[in-house]
Amino acid sequence: MLERFGETKYGAECHVIYWTAKGPRNAFPDGILWLDDRTVVFEIKRQHMPEAWWQLRKHYQPVLEAYSMKPVQVCEIVEDFDLQMPFPEQGFHFFENSGLDDFLKMPVGQFGVWWWKPMPSTTRNVASGLRNLEAR
Repeated sequence: MLERFGETKYGAECHVIYWTAKGPRNAFPDGILWLDDRTVVFEIKRQHMPEAWWQLRKHYQPVLEAYSMKPVQVCEIVEDFDLQMPFPEQGFHFFENSGLDDFLKMPVGQFGVWWWKPMPSTTRNVASGLRNLEAR
């Protein structure tokens, strides 16, 4: 992503500080992509889980919408995906190894789950695998 969008548009392992009535709070999304028409936030998990939905929808999305004044598109990137796993949102958009372009075509308000399967020769770690994907 850095190659495609550059450092001014993409940040990995970001630290976002925001203020509430109780004082300063922190958010640590795995990636933020700043586009002209929207902000995209990524959370990387080894396996698909409802906790990622909470982090993206209830924590990162409202903070980044207030900061950027643009709609925020959310995406969970997973290495292991189980369709039987209960999920708090109906109708999320699921895509596998199809690339970022397919994800960016989906409706901004819809939750995206990107099932990224590393090649057998690639490490099983999703974060380092994503870096390998970005290097292509």
